[in-house]
Amino acid sequence: MSKKRCECGFVMSTVSDANPYEGFLFSNEDVDTEDKLDIIMDSISVFECTECGRLSIQPDRTQNFYMTYKPENGKYNAILKS
Repeated sequence: MSKKRCECGFVMSTVSDANPYEGFLFSNEDVDTEDKLDIIMDSISVFECTECGRLSIQPDRTQNFYMTYKPENGKYNAILKS
């Protein structure tokens, strides 16, 4: 995938590996594994829209389906930026 469109219409590029609005979610149970690649492979993709702040979470990497959550303040909060 090279682009992700938010519900607000903003389009985010996903070409680079170092995006401040793209990350992964994983369970505390996964942290016990010694293989960090396993953690990434079992994690859930998440995007934060830089226009409206919505989080788009892909619960199943085999399907092109995202659940969205809109922040109460309605703005980009850079929660995925390191």
